[in-house]
Amino acid sequence: MVVIEVLHEDDVFGEMAFIGNIPRTATARAVGKTTVGILDRSFLDEEYNKLSADFRSILKGLVTRLKRTTDMVARLKIKQ
Repeated sequence: MVVIEVLHEDDVFGEMAFIGNIPRTATARAVGKTTVGILDRSFLDEEYNKLSADFRSILKGLVTRLKRTTDMVARLKIKQ
């Protein structure tokens, strides 16, 4: 197991899969007492679609590069 990030109050996860329209590539595990909220997919779609096509394209590009970098770091950690 490779820990990519430790999240804290008000942090979110799964956003890369949503923005990039890609499968989730990580699993979240709670450590200690945790409260989790769920954002409604239709609400996210509605808000995301309010953005211009150009801005959505920029966000997707960022997600693609971040995913590639995260995957690379995870592979390096596994090799150690």
